[in-house]
Amino acid sequence: MATTTGRLDALGRLFFRALGTLCALAALGCLAGIAWVVRNESGEAVAAIAMFLVAGGLATWCAAHCFSRKRTFEEALDSLTGVPLDPREKRHRRSP
Repeated sequence: MATTTGRLDALGRLFFRALGTLCALAALGCLAGIAWVVRNESGEAVAAIAMFLVAGGLATWCAAHCFSRKRTFEEALDSLTGVPLDPREKRHRRSP
């Protein structure tokens, strides 16, 4: 079981690093889009700039979240369900 958990953790870290890299590239793409709109439009493209800002902000948040604390699948599932997958954590957590 320990080797399966170790492999799952390694796969989760790899997945979240890849997702974080894609989100960082999307944020850079939004920044380039803003620069293109500002340079090529006559100043009436406020909606396009706002959309790029929102998308870039979400991509930046996603990248920061994926790269923080070496995320794993187990940790992500625990945070979504609120129930720890590891039986040892059940004893250490306090009930609210």
